[in-house]
Amino acid sequence: MMKILLLVPTTVLFFASSALADGLTNGYRPNVQTFTSSGTWTNPGGKYQVCSGILYGAGGGGGSGGTAVNSLEGGGGGGGGLGLQFGPISVAVLSVSQAVTIGAGGAGGGPVSTSTSAGNNGTAGGNTTFGSLFTAFGGGAGAGPPSAFNAAAGAGGGAGPFGPGGNANGSTEGASGAGNANTGTPPQGGGNANANTTPFAAPLGAFPGAGGGSGVGPANNGDSSLYGGPGGGGGGAIGSIPTVEPPGAGGASASSLAQNASGNGMTVDGLPGTGGSGGNAAVGGASATAGGNGGVAAGGGGGGSAANGGSSGAGGNGGNGWARVVCF
Repeated sequence: MMKILLLVPTTVLFFASSALADGLTNGYRPNVQTFTSSGTWTNPGGKYQVCSGILYGAGGGGGSGGTAVNSLEGGGGGGGGLGLQFGPISVAVLSVSQAVTIGAGGAGGGPVSTSTSAGNNGTAGGNTTFGSLFTAFGGGAGAGPPSAFNAAAGAGGGAGPFGPGGNANGSTEGASGAGNANTGTPPQGGGNANANTTPFAAPLGAFPGAGGGSGVGPANNGDSSLYGGPGGGGGGAIGSIPTVEPPGAGGASASSLAQNASGNGMTVDGLPGTGGSGGNAAVGGASATAGGNGGVAAGGGGGGSAANGGSSGAGGNGGNGWARVVCF
């Protein structure tokens, strides 16, 4: 009889006293199937008794920056995807196979080069599914600054157990997917589920994604989530002279990694990655830089805005989803 359950997202292990002891006694290893792209999970059957797993939804893409004479905010960061753990489930009640769909990270909004132009919105991250049984929802998209003078760009909402993160709409932040209302206007950032360290009750443990950072100069950092996807940082803005305002950093996760030199989120096996950093703004005819891409399940950073004569930075892409199922 199963007596103890401990599901650790870092390696997706669970300790079922009778199943684990039987496996060790008979000298067989756990059956581990990991998915970085869509495929088919095959039920190992036979000596295996129970299965458990974790799914990560994909992160949302960041909005691009815009162009203006001065006073223009950067693109909003994308929201993080849901981390969902399930099990233990008896092998006997599962089908011979299950289709596994890995959510694709949302694309960042494309850059603009025409003078006095609004930025482009990113797209939402896709859901990761295990057959029709379990779904880890994707994060919402960040927006580009919606007008050519001093308008803020909203950030994507983090995914929750009840639905995907909301997409930002102009200067309105995306809502969280945890049943929360829309969080309002920048610089509040995208909606969060505020349950990042406490999972929902077994057999499902849901770790909501975090909201992105708004593109308000100085830009906001993406919010962090322990085992859900963190949000992307807001893009750098141009000030009134014009001057350059700094971008926001991507949110952190349990991986405790920072972004790499290009501002892209980093990932440790079995954990959500870090959010992409916002791109740098530019003045004097120079071009702004793109937001960093998110690590697994994390939001992409917003692109930097540019003074007229230069191109804005594209929004960073959200990180793809991921799945692992372990059977003993």
